[in-house]
Amino acid sequence: MNGLFSYNIIIMDSIIVSFRNSLNEILMLRDIDSVKLGKEMGIDPSVVRRWRNKGIDVRLKTLIRLADYFACSIEYLCGKSHDNSKFVSSKDYPNFGERLLAIMKKNNVRPYQLFDNSKIVPSEYYYWLGGGEPSLSSLNILAEFFCPFGNNKNGQ
Repeated sequence: MNGLFSYNIIIMDSIIVSFRNSLNEILMLRDIDSVKLGKEMGIDPSVVRRWRNKGIDVRLKTLIRLADYFACSIEYLCGKSHDNSKFVSSKDYPNFGERLLAIMKKNNVRPYQLFDNSKIVPSEYYYWLGGGEPSLSSLNILAEFFCPFGNNKNGQ
């Protein structure tokens, strides 16, 4: 197994574990169980239990819905921030594909560069441009690509 692949697996596992831990903490603090959350959000409770126990991946659209439900930021929900004052309603989020194109343009990144230098594959990219939503793992890969080492100087 090559080193870059191992590093990406560790990073993906880390973000999913952080999401699982944050979700469990929020649910505990608000006295909400998997069944209640699932019922109120229209999500099968078994999926909620897998997020809580096994740390499975979650789509951006679902993350946004969860952040709306808990009135917290996605960063807070994913364990990337302890500051919950930056909540943005889902109605203020632009289409992901459009936002990705804007970020790529601002950073002078062509699609082939994204494919060659990250684990993002063309089918994912075109799915997003067509209105599809990325998973938490894909978002993390993009964050590492555009802001290596957590240095977010571009404000993205």
